[in-house]
Amino acid sequence: MTDPLADRWKQCKEIIQHRLKEEDAAAWLPALELTSLSPSKAVLSGIANPFFRNRIGHQFAPLLRECLAESFVQTRFDEDFQLELCVGSGAGRQADPEGAGGMIAAGDADGLAPANLLAADETGHNPFTGPEDRYAFHTLVEGPCNRLALQLAREVAAKPGKRHNPLFIVGGIGLGKTHLLRAIAHQTCRAHPLFKVIYRTAEEFTNDVVDGIRRKRMKAFREKYRGADLLLLDSVEFLSVSVKAQEELLHTFDALHAAGAQLVFSSTRFPAALDGLDPALRSRFEPGLVTELSEPDDALRLRMLQAKAAMEQVVLPENVARLLIERISSGFRRLEGALVRLIAYASMLNEPITVNFAARVAEPFFDPAPPEAAGLPVTADAVLGAVCDQYGVTVKALRSRNRMKTLVEARRVAMYLLREAGGLSYPEIGAALGSRTYSTVQQALGKVERDLMTKIGFKNALSGLREELKSRI
Repeated sequence: MTDPLADRWKQCKEIIQHRLKEEDAAAWLPALELTSLSPSKAVLSGIANPFFRNRIGHQFAPLLRECLAESFVQTRFDEDFQLELCVGSGAGRQADPEGAGGMIAAGDADGLAPANLLAADETGHNPFTGPEDRYAFHTLVEGPCNRLALQLAREVAAKPGKRHNPLFIVGGIGLGKTHLLRAIAHQTCRAHPLFKVIYRTAEEFTNDVVDGIRRKRMKAFREKYRGADLLLLDSVEFLSVSVKAQEELLHTFDALHAAGAQLVFSSTRFPAALDGLDPALRSRFEPGLVTELSEPDDALRLRMLQAKAAMEQVVLPENVARLLIERISSGFRRLEGALVRLIAYASMLNEPITVNFAARVAEPFFDPAPPEAAGLPVTADAVLGAVCDQYGVTVKALRSRNRMKTLVEARRVAMYLLREAGGLSYPEIGAALGSRTYSTVQQALGKVERDLMTKIGFKNALSGLREELKSRI
């Protein structure tokens, strides 16, 4: 790389650094190097491993493209400008193990065509047919909370415009609405290569309307949207900010529905509860098939987390996965964020992902401690000491495999107080009491809770232990 190019790249990295979170900037930016640059492609090397390459490609490709354009103003990038992300130095870089060469279209980190227009081009090539797309149906983990919605989505992708039209998917934040919509788009493009498929968020659709009005290009806007074979609009509740966007969607809906095109929408609320939308637009949603996504249970969240780790080519120990599930109570996005942080820090620090490592690194993603735990900031040793004094046993015996009745009850009480007063996770409780399993801890806590409801003497004894712990703080 020539000296002028190196100097310009240094300035570009400074721009990138200011626009990244501190931990992202420290994780991969310092080693990133610009190996070559042309109007059609930039080759970036110095990436530590495939995990960071995938993360940069999925989340930061648009930012890199933007900063390159600002720094290298003399280079007029092509519309299909690509980034090639390489593991290792420029001289010894590794090719993408999946055969894709690390090539990512600028502004297209998730496998979508530019501007999220998923359509066959003039040559008949469809840009959204990659079998490794992370939003495909095969990357969804099925369970009771999403089984019906997933079945309906597959039916729509198999026969767009023939059944369930429009399909309206309702679900809270982080429950998988976007994944379902984009899986429909992915499968439809694979099954129908010549279909014109458009996926947009409500915000992007609104911006398209505003841009069309400002540039006096509403004819082109209408031709684009009303010529779709499949239109997927995500988070329609956000259309409430623009009366004009609602009006355009109303007419687009009527034109597409009359032509037999498929329409799919998502929202956090049912159509009847979308008070901010024009009643005429709501009336178009309501006769369609409405399906709901509910909160996944812990078993499904565990499977989803393990599947996500597998996609990142990481083996996640089960006790670590259970720690994350237990400490992060709802949705999946925080779980995903905690996992990404764990993988990144483990790679940077060259440490194995253990329970203790996860408890330390993923702590910012954990639920706030319950009030009772916050009021009793006691250590595990203090809990075990108080329990042993109460039951007249030793810590060594408490941690042993001895099944004597007194020891069994003392262990259960210790587990309960480690959870309540110490705020420990199930894996941490198990480790404190001699490597007990997750299920053993779970069963013990359940037994204590039942005894508290049915045995007055036991309840009073436990209250006395709580007071004892308070006195030791």
